[in-house]
This record gives sequence, C-alpha cells and structure tokens, in this order.
Amino acid sequence: MLQVEVWDETGGITLSFLGRREIAGLEVGMEMRAEGMVGEEDGQLIILNPSYELLI
Repeated sequence: MLQVEVWDETGGITLSFLGRREIAGLEVGMEMRAEGMVGEEDGQLIILNPSYELLI
C-alpha cells in the first residue's frame, strides 16, 4: 500500500492507494488533485484509492 500525505490551505489528508507501491511521475512537492470518499482512521482524514491527477 502506498500512502501519500497532501496539504493545502485548509489542512491535510492521507491518500491510500491499496496494492500500489508507487505512482509514476509523482515527486515530493508536486501539486496534484485528488477526489474520493473521505473517511477517518486514527483521527486522520483519509481517502482510499482516490481518483487523482498530477498537475504538471
């Protein structure tokens, strides 16, 4: 499982990609857009297997 922490001016959320170890082209500090159903795990916001777009 790959977990990516993303932040914006409203706060942070963890994106969890089940069955993946990497996302081609994704680098630290890169902007991306993600969407999906938000849940909570151990007090943290999380989206499982979100749709995403790398903003290059």
